[in-house]
Amino acid sequence: MVDNVEIYRDIDTKLMLQVKDDNKGALAELYIRNISNVTMYFVRFGNTDGSSEDLAHEVFTRIWLKRKTFREDSTFKAFMFSYCKRILKEHQRN
Repeated sequence: MVDNVEIYRDIDTKLMLQVKDDNKGALAELYIRNISNVTMYFVRFGNTDGSSEDLAHEVFTRIWLKRKTFREDSTFKAFMFSYCKRILKEHQRN
């Protein structure tokens, strides 16, 4: 087994590792890079009440609040979309 293997990480995952270390600038960069994808997620999955932008902001709020739970063997996109799914379900229940 090789101990010095560099794990491939995309730019968003590298930024999330910085967020995990309390870097708010890295969170701002992730927000800029991904807010349109998150907003479109809510639009695509039937959010017709016009709250897609609010829900997208909630995703990034939760990412910040739960940043310490990010697993380094995961990807940022998986982490982000897990919150999208949770928030959409919560919104649809209300």
